[in-house]
Amino acid sequence: YQCDWSSDVCSSDLFNADRVNGEAQTAEPGLYEVAKTAGVLRRFNQLPCTLASRRRRADLLEERGARGKRVLILGDDDLLSVELASRGFEGVTVADCDQRLLERIASETAKAGHPPKLVAADFHDGLDEGIKADVVVLDPPNNIAAAMTFFRLAVASVRVSPNAVIYLMINPKVFG
Repeated sequence: YQCDWSSDVCSSDLFNADRVNGEAQTAEPGLYEVAKTAGVLRRFNQLPCTLASRRRRADLLEERGARGKRVLILGDDDLLSVELASRGFEGVTVADCDQRLLERIASETAKAGHPPKLVAADFHDGLDEGIKADVVVLDPPNNIAAAMTFFRLAVASVRVSPNAVIYLMINPKVFG
């Protein structure tokens, strides 16, 4: 499942504009504030997707039965956890190395019925052994080495089950 990030939308617009037939579309007022986003996410070689792509990612998880399961999101510069919280998903955990991003997610989901559990982690060091999930979503920085680090961590974090799923959500154009 791929993000259809549009190169004609600058990074500071990604959280409050989307393109429909080339026209900028504004998101719900106050949901994603540019001032809080600008300059934060690019520090870790991330490429956030559009609001429409984030919604499609959440739709995919809904369609594939992730609701009611333990969901672990490794890297969440796309704020998928915010979308899942707005839909009432329970049992979502977000692990990320960017403390400011985790604070942003906490702020965005503070009034949600089931805000995600937030874990600050350096993925090279692994995660707490107690963090296991039925569904793991990887949103790695845009390079192969980082993607492999995220993938190894996903494999270590997924519960042993025939129904366990790992999703790698990237912009395939970046990886060539």
